[in-house]
Amino acid sequence: MKPEDLITCCGAYCGTCARWHEYAAMRDAAAVIAEIADGHGFHRWMPRDVRDFDYTEFRKGLEFFSSADTWLVCRQPCRQQTRRRLAAGSAFAARAGASISASTATGSHATTRTSR
Repeated sequence: MKPEDLITCCGAYCGTCARWHEYAAMRDAAAVIAEIADGHGFHRWMPRDVRDFDYTEFRKGLEFFSSADTWLVCRQPCRQQTRRRLAAGSAFAARAGASISASTATGSHATTRTSR
């Protein structure tokens, strides 16, 4: 794979994307925050003292982001995925265009008009 193939759709580099399967910083950070929260006993005092904060959901979120197999993790660059989708879409559009052309030629299409 060439380096330019690892440029994301947003212009970043795959290796620094939180979703890239080889980039573990996001997973590691979530695991560290979970460890700190557990070590400080957040599960004991936060539900009692901070009523507007759902500690259980917070902890679920940390578990979610700290695991490589629970969230959308890219196994190939998004540009390659986009190219595949566009190719599939253009093949679909070509088939649909041929179908529309055929129905137009036979006069079997319906035209709808909207009034303003």
